[in-house]
Amino acid sequence: MTDEEIITEAKKRLKGAIDWEAYFRTNFRFDKRFDAGDSVNNYMWPDTLYLPRANIGKPCLTTNKVHQHVLQVTNDARQNHPEVKIRPIDGGATFKASEILEGITRHIFYISNADDAIDQATNDMVVGGIGWWRVTTAYASDESFDQDIRLERISDAMSVYLDPDIKQLDGSDAMYGFLFKDMVRDDFNKTYPDFENEVDDSAALGTSENEYNWFARPHENHVRVVEYYRRMEVKDKLHLLADGSLVHESEAKKANVLKEVRAGSQKSRDIMRHEVEWLLMAGDHIIDRAPWPGSTVPLVRVVGEENVIDGILDRKGLVRAMIDSARMYNVMNSAAVEYVGGQTKTNWLVSKEATEGLEQYWDDANIKTFSVLFYNALNDAGEQTIPPPERIAPPEYAPGYRDALAQASTDMMGVSGQFEASFGQQSNERSGKAINERVRNGNNSTFHFINNLAVGIRYTGRIILDLIPKVYDTPRVMKILGQDGRMATVALDPAMQQAHSEVPGMDYESFSPQQIAVAINPQIGKYDVQADVGPSFGTRRMETFNALSSILMQNESLTPIIGDLLFKAADFPMADEIAERMQEHFNSQADPAVQQAQQTLAQQHQVMTAQAQEIEQLKSKALTREMQKEIDWYKAETDRAKVMSSIDPAAFIPIIRQQVSEMLGVPANQLIAAHMMENSQMIQAANPEPQPPAQG
Repeated sequence: MTDEEIITEAKKRLKGAIDWEAYFRTNFRFDKRFDAGDSVNNYMWPDTLYLPRANIGKPCLTTNKVHQHVLQVTNDARQNHPEVKIRPIDGGATFKASEILEGITRHIFYISNADDAIDQATNDMVVGGIGWWRVTTAYASDESFDQDIRLERISDAMSVYLDPDIKQLDGSDAMYGFLFKDMVRDDFNKTYPDFENEVDDSAALGTSENEYNWFARPHENHVRVVEYYRRMEVKDKLHLLADGSLVHESEAKKANVLKEVRAGSQKSRDIMRHEVEWLLMAGDHIIDRAPWPGSTVPLVRVVGEENVIDGILDRKGLVRAMIDSARMYNVMNSAAVEYVGGQTKTNWLVSKEATEGLEQYWDDANIKTFSVLFYNALNDAGEQTIPPPERIAPPEYAPGYRDALAQASTDMMGVSGQFEASFGQQSNERSGKAINERVRNGNNSTFHFINNLAVGIRYTGRIILDLIPKVYDTPRVMKILGQDGRMATVALDPAMQQAHSEVPGMDYESFSPQQIAVAINPQIGKYDVQADVGPSFGTRRMETFNALSSILMQNESLTPIIGDLLFKAADFPMADEIAERMQEHFNSQADPAVQQAQQTLAQQHQVMTAQAQEIEQLKSKALTREMQKEIDWYKAETDRAKVMSSIDPAAFIPIIRQQVSEMLGVPANQLIAAHMMENSQMIQAANPEPQPPAQG
């Protein structure tokens, strides 16, 4: 496309984006002003209420409770920023390489002061409904051609326009985006001398008389410029090679290996990929342009609540729902002060006779303090008593105002979901569990802000992950930042054949930040990004310190074992040095006698273990032999019983008699005779002879 065609395209797209967001932007400015309301700017007062009261001298007080509700969300987000987590997917990606890429991303956040950009966007989101930051690149130093990835703060959320046809919450599918800024005229002329007299002080696109001049005139002696990102679809072909690798024809063409890729292709298909172009425009001129290395528009948005009703876009944060309640509070508070403060000072109720002759005191009695006030107790005749003067009761604070103020405060808490417990105030809850539950409910009512912030940070991680192999495409050494804040040094080598390679013999627990711990090729492997929503590492570190302190208080004997971990978790100065010294002391300064005793005990334990194993083996063998003996005896007895069962029992009588004769030393004949007599007697006893009947 020619420059004229690009400018025409930009004007058409910008007009569509402005028309789409016109209603929302009016509301955004109103919400921002209302949140910033105070007694000087009176932004919280509508003109229909403020002007009539102010013109007749009535008080118009501003008590901004809304901003405290906003700070409950934004300050919590400041303490617990979602963190980028990178996980390997496939294509040669490794878990160690993903940790290094995560450390590179964390270091990019650190050197970019990303907290400032994220905090600004979070505040804009919670107050007005949307906030922005951007990802860009810059030279590593004035003495280098190496590029670094950076995050930049966008202080004015209304300076950004994004493709209104996006479908993704993070805006990753946007086909274009605009970012406006004002440059001092002298700086503009120095930076772009060829356009010194070509651009006036009016709009970024078109002249002041042009129909596309939709922007308010910038500050005097400033030139408004716009950065325009164009995302284009480009036809390409994807090839599958024999080794399983995937190659785009466009990449092969750049490397002059297109013929070889086509010859070795196992399978191919047509695809559409995306390229992004960056342009800087002012007036009707393109004053600078360059290809953007990423594949998406690097404008990151975080949205509060976004609604499209009847084709009209609106976004809002926490402020919108509290506006009427806050106005009610200010009006009632001002009316109550007017009611009480508008009364004169407390007057005296006194008869004329009581003060006659004492007027010099009583004329100023309601505005001056006298130590003594005299009055006439008797009339002139001295016969009638005059009652003493009495003060008129002062005006009371009207209960209706008090109830209205309490109701307004309750309404603000109700619509925000943040009650007394969320602000650390005493509420109806008494137990710690009940208080924590109320705080948790308050956090739940505003969690969508933190969740949408995590969506933006996740998209930022994906932009950075897409840029790393393209920006860091030459061998270089760079720093990474661990989750615990420790620095390390890694080497980036795009020529490596694997995703990462560790340095042999490196002690990863105690290496110096100046030593190269690992080499990585960011062009190998596919990775995905998540955003971890939860307490920051600092919060978890404090919880670890408290837990270890409690453990050591209950059991001091564990100090030599975990004492160094306690100081590693501490945040006070030189805590890490104490931890290192403790660890060195425990490792190298232990008592030699104790070490010798420990070695002796270890050796004895090994000997005893071996002896126990040998004894068990011997027992097993002995038991096996005894069991075999039992088996053999049982078999022999069984065989003998089988043989004896086939012999006539009468044949055993001579043998038995002979054995008994030998045992008793008595001749066998005597034993046989005695045996026969015993048998005869036993038979007679069993069968007695019948007796003849008695004679009578």
